[in-house]
Parts: sequence; C-alpha cells; structure tokens
Amino acid sequence: MKKISRFILLLILLLTLTGCVEHIEDTNGADNFSLETITDQDILNGFPTISVRQSKVRKNNEYKYSVKKITGVEEVFKGSFKKENVAITINTSVEEGNARIVLVYKNQIIKQFMLNADNQVFSMINVDGEIKIIVAGESAKINIDFIVESEKSIS
Repeated sequence: MKKISRFILLLILLLTLTGCVEHIEDTNGADNFSLETITDQDILNGFPTISVRQSKVRKNNEYKYSVKKITGVEEVFKGSFKKENVAITINTSVEEGNARIVLVYKNQIIKQFMLNADNQVFSMINVDGEIKIIVAGESAKINIDFIVESEKSIS
C-alpha cells in the first residue's frame, strides 16, 4: 500500500511540474521568425523548455538537430578548445514559429546564424575555452545540421 501511495504521489508531482511549461504562441505571423518572448539573457541563463519529437544525431564532427515543436532554449553543441582555430559550417531551416540559433563563447552571444540559410561558415581563431551552439524557439519547427572543425593554432 505504501508503494502505491508513493507512486501516486510521485506521478502527481511529475504531472504538476511538467504542466508549468507551455508553448509560447507565435503571434507575429507565419513569415516572421523573430523571437517575441525569449531574450538574450534567457538564452545565456536557460529557459524552461518543452519540445515534441526532438532528435539529436552526432557522427564524428557532424551534427544534426531537429524538433517538430520547441518552446525554450536547447544547447545543441558544447565543445572545449585549447588555443585552437575553429570553423563551423551550418545549414538552418525554420518552418514555423519563432527561433534564434546562436554561438556562445565566454558567456556572450558572438554570432547569430541566419535562419533558412545553407552553408554559413563562421571561423574563430585561437579559441581557448568552451563554445556552444544554442537554439531558442517559440512553438518552432527547426532543423539544423552543422560541422565543427578545429586545429591547433600556432602561437
């Protein structure tokens, strides 16, 4: 009887916690993908996230991320580098909702990738620390694939 009571209590707690996050409605039109609610601070510090049918795949230095619907902030890449030159080639697709895809270095957004664009290349020289690629979405359907290449820099 105690086990059943604990299970029911745990189930109620989980349902209560997951009910706190809802998708943010896209109110700025189907052709405007700009975020309306999620801010740069939310992207850097985190934001409660809910997603539907999400997939992350990694093969060597190639990455694919897709989500049918996301509201919140998702880190899709995190890598540590020690005095290395880094090149990122990324393809982005946003079919609905609002989204931003950014590169973060030393807790600052240093690059915002264009949406619905292929073969975007961004290079960094002498990277010493952690870089992240972060996706922020408001009821967004997003697909991205990217390659991260690095080589030791000559100092």
